[in-house]
Amino acid sequence: MAIPSNSLCHTRTNRFNMKLKLSILVISMTYASAALSCVDNTERFEVNRPARGDTAIKSCWHAINNPWDQCSKPEMKANCPLTCNACPNDVTCRLKADLQFSPNYSEGVHKDSLQVEKAEDGEVCYSENQKTDWGCNLVGDAFFNNTSGVRKAEIARVFNAGGGNYTLRVSHDFLETDVLQSTTVTKNSLANLIVKVNGKRLGKFKHKGKYQETHEGVPLDVSPDNLNVGFINPEFNGDYSVKVNCNDECECTVERVEQTCKLQAQLAFPGFTEKSDNEYGYHSDVLTIKNDYSEICSYWNNVTSWCYAYGDAVIYRSEPDYYDYNQAFTALIPDAADKEFSLTVDHYGVAGYYSTPAVLNLFANGIPFFNGAKHAPDASPCGGGKYEADVVCDGSCNCELFPVIMPICQEKN
Repeated sequence: MAIPSNSLCHTRTNRFNMKLKLSILVISMTYASAALSCVDNTERFEVNRPARGDTAIKSCWHAINNPWDQCSKPEMKANCPLTCNACPNDVTCRLKADLQFSPNYSEGVHKDSLQVEKAEDGEVCYSENQKTDWGCNLVGDAFFNNTSGVRKAEIARVFNAGGGNYTLRVSHDFLETDVLQSTTVTKNSLANLIVKVNGKRLGKFKHKGKYQETHEGVPLDVSPDNLNVGFINPEFNGDYSVKVNCNDECECTVERVEQTCKLQAQLAFPGFTEKSDNEYGYHSDVLTIKNDYSEICSYWNNVTSWCYAYGDAVIYRSEPDYYDYNQAFTALIPDAADKEFSLTVDHYGVAGYYSTPAVLNLFANGIPFFNGAKHAPDASPCGGGKYEADVVCDGSCNCELFPVIMPICQEKN
């Protein structure tokens, strides 16, 4: 006798429901056992996927990597109580920071960025490291484009912020499209930072700079297609920090902190002089900056946890009736107090006969403290087209440059 198809479906549903109830019972027993010891399961285990009607094999690594999503699953919470903040007497403490532009603003193209750093933990949560071992997860971009109508937010979340001290740093990102449309920053063209803990807003913060120019005046020798690229205004202050301190009971305080020592390094070629037959060609120089940990900030690595860069030190002098351009490379270090950095300028690309090298300019909080370093010409006794120096800033942001003594070279016979 044939069994009706609806009876088969009903039987399968009952079997899945029985399996799910049995799993929940096992989870409850596992959770009770794990809660007493509050240790994470070191083995792999099954996780139900009701939407798919099946299971997946996972481990507590998945919870560490993405606690916001994974710890919502009962099996994950039962097997990983330590990671999922599910031990007895654990206090829920979810920190969330939203960086977003005002919905009432509609001018130009702008981008800001957010970083989160936990005290006494070397791993920074930012665009190039969006998940950390201490439970930070960062998604999105704080971006606005009036032409396309695109408006996005950047969101950082810390799953278990209790008993931790955090620094949220906001920085203005420089874009060529930003310059081509509008170089004037108003109070609405910089993103706002909204800080919440367990869904409750603790504060809203904004840049203090109003009606500032993000870039210096347009060089007369720059073509309309390359306006101001890399020529950042050293007096523009696009960075600030917010300190968030939470105790074990998730009682949190927030405080705005201004950056006290912004170091800026700009590498640029001088402007063109009168054209002559031997001044056509292309040249490019490269500035590399290393911190105490030998981490590099350069044209090829322009976004780091401690430095971000913009532009390219390059000059091009064309034949008549074509175009010329002159760009700069700028590296920005928002927090340089009590730190030391090594700088290297290399001559990178050359074509033609335009031979003037790029010049290095250094600023501390917008005030110049060094101007005029040039690399050694390739035709010098040492050759190589290189200039090296160390920059040291104290706690009061008094910065000084110390050139590295190059070896004495003799002319070759």
